[in-house]
Amino acid sequence: MAETNKQLDDKILGQLKSGSSKAFETVLSFYEKAIFNHLYRLSQNREDAADLTQETFLKLYKNRKKIDLGKKFSAWLYRIATNCFYDLLRKRHRKPESLNSLDNYLESETYQQKAAYYHIEDRIADLELALNKLRPIQQTIIRMYYQGFEYLEIAEILSLNINTVKTHLHRAKESLKKELENYG
Repeated sequence: MAETNKQLDDKILGQLKSGSSKAFETVLSFYEKAIFNHLYRLSQNREDAADLTQETFLKLYKNRKKIDLGKKFSAWLYRIATNCFYDLLRKRHRKPESLNSLDNYLESETYQQKAAYYHIEDRIADLELALNKLRPIQQTIIRMYYQGFEYLEIAEILSLNINTVKTHLHRAKESLKKELENYG
């Protein structure tokens, strides 16, 4: 009889907790793409996302003995990844690099010429600008929500109360709505 994914996960996580490099490789191959995509959506920069993904898995390995088999592993792993992103923001003490490159692009002649023909590109650029004006916690929550995470999962990953998540999400949506109205 085949093991269920839950049993397999617990078995692999137990081996990882004990220091098995093969179990670590299994976990890495299973979660690497999802963690990279999560970090890319937060950072809007492939190089940062790749570095942060690597940092996430290094922290996972260093803290493998803290794995709680009674709790949802993916939520813990996403929390590590999100905290790595916040650490990067704190180190930079400036607006995210993606906003700088977006500003440069919006000011470029190429963008100005294309914008006349591609209204949808304007709206996407406006949305990115508006998203980047939100507080980091609101950016994170709204991006996770639109990635398909449920309120409870977001709350678990970010170590927040579910009502706090709902409040941040509501405020983020309202801020985006007002900001996008300003862009026309």
